Amino acid sequence: MVVAALVADRRSGEEQGIDAAPFPPPTGTEPGEVCALSGEQAGPGCPSRSVEHFLPAQTPRAACSVYRRFVVDRRDGTLASTWSSLALFHL
Repeated sequence: MVVAALVADRRSGEEQGIDAAPFPPPTGTEPGEVCALSGEQAGPGCPSRSVEHFLPAQTPRAACSVYRRFVVDRRDGTLASTWSSLALFHL
């Protein structure tokens, strides 16, 4: 078991697919930045993004609905409301 782990560690990066050259994008497609989790168009709150290529009519137009920012009341961690003081807001 230890020998197998050592052999695996000694393989070159190319054998593991790390240094492989990226393939060219298909013709007739356009790049679009998407959220890696939802696959929707990446929004300002998306921590992990990916560039994918789409047919022009199939590029995601809707912003990511998974990662959203909310204003939180620092006193109790609930969503801020019109009753919360501006000094207590936290993004």
